[in-house]
Amino acid sequence: TLTPREEIRAGALYRISRRWTLAGDHIRDLDRGKAISTRIGLTYEDECFRLGIAYDRRFTRDRDIEPSTSIILKISLKNLG
Repeated sequence: TLTPREEIRAGALYRISRRWTLAGDHIRDLDRGKAISTRIGLTYEDECFRLGIAYDRRFTRDRDIEPSTSIILKISLKNLG
């Protein structure tokens, strides 16, 4: 069963230039006073495509699920066809 929890999420987005954006967010469990997840990413976007890379850290631990770290690469193509 899922137990209810109170959490807070904070995020920010900073436009470095016309094409580059830096973003991040953090989620914290208020009941336990512990972090749930943190993500920071950098995105490039022009008329043809969007390219983003992000670092994602999950701090939750439950039964056989351990905390994890991921690097995420995302490519989006625009205007195909």
